[in-house]
Amino acid sequence: MTKLNKLYDEWVWVPISLRTPPGISRFLHIGSRSIFVDFPNHYYLPFIENVIRLFRQNPRKEIVDTVKKDAKMHNENIAEEGIDWFKIIIRKNPSWCKSAYTIMYRVNYEKFRKFVDNFVTGSIWNGSLARRYEYIYRSKSALFSEIIAMTDALTILSKLKRNVKHKVLNDITQVLKLLIYYDAKLDTISYILLNNIGKMLPSNTFFLGHRIAERAYFLVEELKALTNRLQTMIETPPLIFRELRKILEALSFIYLKATMLYKDISVLNEFLSLYGEQVDARNLIDTYDLIALNGLILWDSKKYFDEARKAAYMKSLGDVIDKSVLKELSDSISMSKTKILKVIEDNICWLNLSLLGALRPKKLRIKGLEKYEVSDIMLLIPSFILAKGILEVNNTKKIKDTTEKISSILRELFEKYKYAYPAPSIAFMLQFVEKTTKPNVRLRELYSDYSFFVHPYPSSMQLSPYISILEYRILPHEIERFYEIVFKILDVIIKELISSIKMVNSLLFTNEPYRKAETLFQKY
Repeated sequence: MTKLNKLYDEWVWVPISLRTPPGISRFLHIGSRSIFVDFPNHYYLPFIENVIRLFRQNPRKEIVDTVKKDAKMHNENIAEEGIDWFKIIIRKNPSWCKSAYTIMYRVNYEKFRKFVDNFVTGSIWNGSLARRYEYIYRSKSALFSEIIAMTDALTILSKLKRNVKHKVLNDITQVLKLLIYYDAKLDTISYILLNNIGKMLPSNTFFLGHRIAERAYFLVEELKALTNRLQTMIETPPLIFRELRKILEALSFIYLKATMLYKDISVLNEFLSLYGEQVDARNLIDTYDLIALNGLILWDSKKYFDEARKAAYMKSLGDVIDKSVLKELSDSISMSKTKILKVIEDNICWLNLSLLGALRPKKLRIKGLEKYEVSDIMLLIPSFILAKGILEVNNTKKIKDTTEKISSILRELFEKYKYAYPAPSIAFMLQFVEKTTKPNVRLRELYSDYSFFVHPYPSSMQLSPYISILEYRILPHEIERFYEIVFKILDVIIKELISSIKMVNSLLFTNEPYRKAETLFQKY
């Protein structure tokens, strides 16, 4: 089988043929008349239209030179786009031919196959899904314009769609198999959250842990529902990407909450080992629970987010503390703002947000949001976090002395500033996930890809299904890419929930009800 025959066998060409119009055939002949889906039709077809227009306006042999220049310009544009397998050719014909020149395109079959592989895996155009969809759209659009100009456009389009659907059947089948597999994995996670983690949570206390575990369960249930719904959306990949974007937002939010919980409980565990004689563990957990739960409830409200954007909005990790508070803190303990900010960024948790991040120059107009009384013991905890991070030594006396010094400064700041609990932006949450996952999950890149499909760019829309093979060929890879990241983050959420509950149980009780959940998770 020749390479040209392979191309006709493996790809899909449109059942129409470009024809050389009367009046220009003695000058030019259109040799490459077949139009394939996913070819750079947005270059070749407008080029042919321009050639025909030029000869109709001025049917002279000299126009061929203009056509050659135009072909050169189009080839340069094609090459700049990273397409090295397609080239427009103006070939001089032998004297016995009816036409002096032939317009055609040449395709390097091996390079075309490599282009398809790179397109599918995202190894082209820096992996940008938006950039790849722009190419699909432009190729589709040029093709579609050619088809609808035909008198039998509906018949041609129907035949084209049948042919494309036949070619992508394996890709669609692969996606369906993946979705069934991921649905089964989500069933296991749902079971762990509901039947195991739910049972290992201590009763009548640690309500923050209960609420975060519930929200994680609700997210998994929504993801399960979407996974099933995706099976009916395969014809329209842009709609799939829009839905996946929303899941990434919700997943990042749950991850932020669970990770802050784990950080808090780890700190409380260390704090009690240092101040255990002065503090009752149950009272400390209950007080912490009350303070942190207040932040969680505020974050449940859209109204609060709308108001917080005015005075306490965390657009990036650097906004976790107000700049004026940071400056006063820096001046008081004679430490650089950069170092203090790094310690706070590395220790983002419910307590730090409640007792340090919530100190803002402006008050929010939310009824019921008042600054509450904070005990000296509770102020010692964010002070302890700062002292440990700043000192970078394991000297108990030095840590205690520095903790108490910072605590007195925080007390003054707490009295001076208004209370406005900070709200995280999507950018903040994505940045937090990337910073705290090991190895780092490249969530912002994926989110940016999906965000393209939320906006009304023509290239982010379907246009019409089954006019592109590439659009469906990339889908199995993109589905795998999405779920791989989702499960990495879900794994961390479950591990952190189990570890947090385990530490709380060890502080409050002697029994260990977390073992069953740990064992099941290890099997999963």
